[in-house]
Amino acid sequence: MGIFRDYKVDTKDILDKCFEADWNNSKILRVVKKEDEIEQVRKMLRDIYPRLKDCYKYNAAENVVSEVWSVQRNKFTAFCETIDIFHSNPKVALSDFDRLFITILTKTDKTKNPRCPDNSMVRHNWLEAWVRLAELKY
Repeated sequence: MGIFRDYKVDTKDILDKCFEADWNNSKILRVVKKEDEIEQVRKMLRDIYPRLKDCYKYNAAENVVSEVWSVQRNKFTAFCETIDIFHSNPKVALSDFDRLFITILTKTDKTKNPRCPDNSMVRHNWLEAWVRLAELKY
């Protein structure tokens, strides 16, 4: 018996459920407010969701600090440096990035969950982060 015997591979159904949960728990609708843009953003995010989820899983697994996997600010900053968020045009200032991270972690009634770490992003925060970064950058 191996340690991965109960592991389930991501299926389309699992990814659909994960995406819906992340979309509903995020604060993306506070950023994207126009109806026509909401559907465009939702579709685009759903199309790239498997890759976003894999990136989240990789980054969250690298520095596990609690029983809930999450991505801390330093890890997210390092990942964004790796993919050249700060230096490619248009540039994102580190101070703006820090404010973005704080905004993402601000809890609302919708996102209050005692299992969510206070200073780290869980998966729905990760999804929201890319929308906010796109708004900040472009």
